[in-house]
Amino acid sequence: MTPNKLRDMLGNADLTQSARAAMSVANGVQDYPDKGVRLMGTAAAFLLAAEASGLPVTDVIGMARNCINTAEGKRPEFAAVADYVQHEVLA
Repeated sequence: MTPNKLRDMLGNADLTQSARAAMSVANGVQDYPDKGVRLMGTAAAFLLAAEASGLPVTDVIGMARNCINTAEGKRPEFAAVADYVQHEVLA
């Protein structure tokens, strides 16, 4: 798949499904007792996926920020994920 097609797919990704996928990733690292390992594993998976897409990593981060946030703050779907990450994954 070309980077341009992937960029279009990212820009049109369903927000609710994207939040559910983010929660699945966060939940998946819970099996590891060390929170440093949880964070590094999550970060490494993101970086590997972003690099494999052929898109600039900074572009993927920007698109993720736009997906997560509105002008008023985090979308409710992602606020729940952020709360889970803060209080369960990295606590």
